[in-house]
Amino acid sequence: MKMERPDSPAGVAAGAGAIELEHMRRTLKQRLFRTDAAPLKVSRFVVLDRLGEGATGVVFSAYDPLLDRKVALKLLRAQPGGGGEQQRRRMIREARALARLEHPNALGIFEAGEHDGAVFLVTAFVRGRTLRAWFQQGPHPVDEVLRVMCAAGRGLAAAHAAGVVHRDFKPENVMLGEDGQVRVLDFGLAALHDRPEPEVQARPEDACAALDGDLTRTGARLGTPAYMAPEQRTGGRPDARSDQYSFCAVLYEGLYGERVREPPAGSTQPSAVMASARVPAWLNAALARGLDPDPAARWPTIEHLLDALADDPAVVRRRRGRALALAASLVLLGSVVAMLLVAGASAWSRARSEREAEARLAAIEPRVEQQAREGRRAEARELLREFSELAGARGTAAHARAWLRQAVRERAAGDVAGAIESLVEVDVDALDGSERESTQRGLAEVFRDDHDWVSMAAVLSALDEAELRASPELRALAVTSAAASRDLARARELSLEPRGAAPLEALAPLLGALASVTPTVQVAHVALELDSDGDGARELLLRHAPAGVAGGLSLARAEPTLAPTRALGGLSAGLLPLAAVARPGGPDLVVGWDGEDGVLLSLGPGEPREHLRWREGAVVQATGADLDGDGRREPYVGTGPYSRRLLALREGDAGRWDVVVPHPETRGSDITAMLGADLDGDRVDELVVAVGPWRAYDVRVLRRPRDRPAQELVARRQLGEVSGLATLGKERPLLVALKGERGANRRVFADDAPSGAPAGVYLLELADGTLQQRAFLPVPRRLSDRLPLDLVGLRVGDLDGDGLEDLVVHARRQAHAGEVFQSPLRAHEHALLIYRQLAGLRFEPILIGGLAPLALAELDGDPAVELIVRDSAGDSQTLVLGAGDGTLAPLPGLAEASAPSPTAEPWIAEVQRRAGRLARLGLRERASRLLERTAEAVGGEVQTELRSHAARLAELDQQYARSATLHELAARSAAVRESELSAAVRDYLRAGLYASAARAAGALVALETRDPRRRGELAELHALAHKLHAQQLTGSGRFDRPLDPAWRIDDPLALRRVPEESALHVHAFADQSTIASLPVQWDARHLSLELELDLLRLEWSAGILFALTPEHAAGESMMIRIFSGGGGGIAEHHVMCELPGGARGKFFVPPGGSTTGRPARRVVVRLDVLPLLGEWSCTLAEADGRVLRQERGALARRPAPGARRLDIMGLGGRPEDTSAWAEVAVRRLSLLGVEVVDASRPSPLDRLTHALVDGDPAAALRIADSTDVEAARLESWRIAALLELGRWHEAEARLVAALGDAAASRDVLHLLRTHRSTFVPIVRGLDPAGFSRHFWRAWSAALTHGSDDVLADRALLFDVGDVPLAEGQVEAYVLELLLVRARALGRAGRWRDAEADVAGALRVIAEGRAAGRPSGDGASAELESALWIELASLRVRDGRSQAAQQYVAQALARAEDRFYVNALVRRRAELARWADPEPS
Repeated sequence: MKMERPDSPAGVAAGAGAIELEHMRRTLKQRLFRTDAAPLKVSRFVVLDRLGEGATGVVFSAYDPLLDRKVALKLLRAQPGGGGEQQRRRMIREARALARLEHPNALGIFEAGEHDGAVFLVTAFVRGRTLRAWFQQGPHPVDEVLRVMCAAGRGLAAAHAAGVVHRDFKPENVMLGEDGQVRVLDFGLAALHDRPEPEVQARPEDACAALDGDLTRTGARLGTPAYMAPEQRTGGRPDARSDQYSFCAVLYEGLYGERVREPPAGSTQPSAVMASARVPAWLNAALARGLDPDPAARWPTIEHLLDALADDPAVVRRRRGRALALAASLVLLGSVVAMLLVAGASAWSRARSEREAEARLAAIEPRVEQQAREGRRAEARELLREFSELAGARGTAAHARAWLRQAVRERAAGDVAGAIESLVEVDVDALDGSERESTQRGLAEVFRDDHDWVSMAAVLSALDEAELRASPELRALAVTSAAASRDLARARELSLEPRGAAPLEALAPLLGALASVTPTVQVAHVALELDSDGDGARELLLRHAPAGVAGGLSLARAEPTLAPTRALGGLSAGLLPLAAVARPGGPDLVVGWDGEDGVLLSLGPGEPREHLRWREGAVVQATGADLDGDGRREPYVGTGPYSRRLLALREGDAGRWDVVVPHPETRGSDITAMLGADLDGDRVDELVVAVGPWRAYDVRVLRRPRDRPAQELVARRQLGEVSGLATLGKERPLLVALKGERGANRRVFADDAPSGAPAGVYLLELADGTLQQRAFLPVPRRLSDRLPLDLVGLRVGDLDGDGLEDLVVHARRQAHAGEVFQSPLRAHEHALLIYRQLAGLRFEPILIGGLAPLALAELDGDPAVELIVRDSAGDSQTLVLGAGDGTLAPLPGLAEASAPSPTAEPWIAEVQRRAGRLARLGLRERASRLLERTAEAVGGEVQTELRSHAARLAELDQQYARSATLHELAARSAAVRESELSAAVRDYLRAGLYASAARAAGALVALETRDPRRRGELAELHALAHKLHAQQLTGSGRFDRPLDPAWRIDDPLALRRVPEESALHVHAFADQSTIASLPVQWDARHLSLELELDLLRLEWSAGILFALTPEHAAGESMMIRIFSGGGGGIAEHHVMCELPGGARGKFFVPPGGSTTGRPARRVVVRLDVLPLLGEWSCTLAEADGRVLRQERGALARRPAPGARRLDIMGLGGRPEDTSAWAEVAVRRLSLLGVEVVDASRPSPLDRLTHALVDGDPAAALRIADSTDVEAARLESWRIAALLELGRWHEAEARLVAALGDAAASRDVLHLLRTHRSTFVPIVRGLDPAGFSRHFWRAWSAALTHGSDDVLADRALLFDVGDVPLAEGQVEAYVLELLLVRARALGRAGRWRDAEADVAGALRVIAEGRAAGRPSGDGASAELESALWIELASLRVRDGRSQAAQQYVAQALARAEDRFYVNALVRRRAELARWADPEPS
């Protein structure tokens, strides 16, 4: 019997109700009959007592047998109409997201799950009373109210840092525990319910309120009205600033004994704060700002508010008189200031402190270890912090060892931030020599393992030089650090120290050779060694711009200075030279790519001569090889998208060149590397080809038999995408293959290793017809995310003249997800990863940062080759390593803000040193907050300098709201008022806090500077800030009302406003042109384009574009792209900002939406262009405002003011007639800094298109019928309106003509996607024979590139219907359609229908009736083999293994690319045993 899942809301509710009823039954039975009932369990939790119930569920106490503790267990009730299974999954997902929150002032969720249809939450069991009950026992002293509320505020701040918004902060949701701890409850529980609920009166006398504070009204408004922020009351989405308002409302009630008075609707004035003698004015002012109706005018963060609440002037005055005592207080409050040793303390006192600390540590260490083993590292850190706060603990060896052990645990778990935080807590002065060295070494190793060379250098630079040189381990780290920072002279010096480790001694000759540098006058991005004119002298062909950018070519002498010989005229500026092919007795040939053409030319002594030009998708690789042994190397070419083939360029009679395909088996895969070399010692070259995405992923050795032109396969080894090939050695050389982690493909490789073999360098030997592995050199992986260096290219040569060839790898460091644009690590983006060869085929690696290799060439006549590189960290100057007497300039360190002036107070100087160390370690936020807290304890100019320093550190981390506030505080000093206010305005504008920018700009204007030009600039800045603030207040950018008439709608079928969602749905094929445009006027002073989007569906290669385009300046657009890429069954969603001049910020977004089977991803993207500051920024954030990624850069040129359009378009740049489909829901579109051009009187066409978009099809038809509207696609729009009105017969009548109209063809496909339920039956009935073609054109991208796509499966199962195969020729797309439908049928359990589709397609092929080639990629390209594989899987399911084995053999026998088909077989677990064995 098949059990039905309770998908109805009633079924969902039944889960919680049934458990509650069963608990009541067992309790009654036990009480009435005095019998022990079996314990009731929810998951593993034993239910004990019912504690109470709230609006969203019932609360029990429970016992956790696994962790031996009592907990609070809440069973959540589903809401009527909530969506059943979907709602249940969402509630679990969101509850688990809330479990990220760990803080002593926040009652986080231990666990969330599902039991018998009910969602449950588990938290700590805490006894106490609510804040409401505490208030009712008042009034309480002001300082006591502040103490309790600030503790609650710290819980809120921790939630915001974890990306959690409470949404319903109120007195019932704050708990004062019997243990004295203040805890905030029910974080985000309002978000778990999306239907209205009745409000239930809380019972303050409840002993346990751990989960019973959820008296929240949800639905359109989440929160409790009395404490709701104004934007919540009006239906806005709450964020951290809304929580801040609620916090201030509760604080107001605690101080005054009554609720805050609600401002009138639409008011922009803060709520009135009553005056009271017991509440000081400074506290009233802080409250008033937090209660401002404008979220932008509130405190930037709740942490700023908490800092203001701690800023009692009386306390500050007392602090100033006790500066030295405060130093210790700062430590006790969690700062990282090292404890000052008390002068004259006795040895006995220190010994007692050590003993007490050791005893306390011994008591807590088992708990810390257990928490670490269970993955609860945050709890372990909190326990250690409590230990640190105990009197006498800091400064002891026990304290230092405790944090040192924690750092080891964090590092083992890959938690880089946690390891660094723990090591920073270690007081190294308290440790003995070995432990102190272990701490210093551990910190440097964490940064090294995370590829943070800058912070690693900062750690080592702070060490005593003698101590560093005395330790072989520290010296080895220093060599690594110096090389990574390009300080090769120091690296060599340290490697030559006596008592050095063997690896250091092995690297010394290499470092010594490369430390000699010759700078050149060249700026090159490509360098090829060749003989250009046949005179026997070697030269260098240089290209002076990167690929894709127009640039000139020139020749340079093969000597260390690379002296120019001549510029090469007459060549295309886009020509990219790829390889030089030596020709005996004549000039070498050059193979290149010129836009859409492959080119073969020779340079000669005169003008370049072009021998061959042919049209090609993308020529990406080239080499020369003598495969026929005639002493002449022939050019071979490899191509990428979308031709993907191996070509040979053959010279015929009379010097005529032709293109031939010598090895067609590479079709469908990019050629990623090529090499011609004699691998078997027969003095005839083999051609080695790396065949990559999206099918082969192997290295092939090809040989050309003497009796035929085609090449035969000698050996093959599948590794993955190989990005470089070379040979190592002279006689019978080894093949070197460079393999990274690009080109992941889950159709070919296992899910746990989608890129194939591990990333690194493979040394292979051609023997007995196979490529046998002789050695493997792994590539370093980053500790935090296990990403390896990106391996770009490979070269081999003897760099130090020892007779052994070394390996030079071009490696690129991949940016961290949260890495800021200005990070000094950007200088390390390119690097040389060099493996020096030692005897016995051993290698020692070293990485040199900030350089990109161009070529290896012998330039000075010595035994060693020279390495020609590009200074990628500077101005791209070309340098020659291995010759000359110059040196490399080391890379810059951390761009630390300058320290304040020295002060007389020793403790402040100590704070400054500590902050400097934190900043050097990359912990700039901690350093900034340390300086900020210290500034509160002092006055005068020292306070100003500390605040200014803290602000500059915050700027480096792009925390502009915080830095602006600090600058504004520093501006209280008259000496720096203008400069600090200017900095505050700048950072407020960067942060988008325009109200605050206007306030600071107004203060600047009030200074009345004497310079008239400066006065004009300040007035302009003030006016700009006010304008932006006014636009921010008035223009919500939401879509709960009809579109602005100024919008010109070109394609109303691609837009739909959904009022109930307050969203504008945009859906388009990738090749769609302009959908809609909004005319604006821009003064080129400031622009902010912000989009809040739900990424509903992004099929492969599809996307939506929002571009601000000048009316009369092509190529000057500023835009935001949302698009999808990837391949091989892997979806990659991206957001990208683009500006003129090539500047861009590109972010990866975790996939979501209907193509992935995951919930739609909601993101906020903001493009800011600030011409007044000469910069731009691109920000990707969560919907609650939490920033995920941000990039910022300088504007290449200042944009011109004038008329522009905000265009909404398809992605563009895609082949015509593509079926790739994108759909996003625009929740908010904010465009600040521009003026919308008022629409002239709308035309009938405008009114018609707006009616369609706004969901009024009847009005659209009336306009179309009553006026003379001329539009090429009017008939399509009529059909859409008729469909929406249910007038299907009329729509059908008009569709007859549209099906044959080329202009309406794309609209038919569009309606097939947007109106499936009504339009598909009509089209299928009118054109049954042609429906398959329409369907395939509308869906093919999703069907051939997608995976786990439920929507595509539904379309296949319910839309396609019968596919005619009876007679005549059958197009290949029909067979592809049958293949993908068979898979969907199999996933739906309809095995016989799936078999019928496969058998029908195979019958057509067997009868020779298949016409054309398949259009899809992947398995569709091997269509017949893929059908046999599908049939084999069906036979295994039926238990007919012998037939399945025969079908696998058929699939392999019929394959054009047997290797690829074999990979497809291997990926089917049920068929893998019958696949061909892979060569070892």
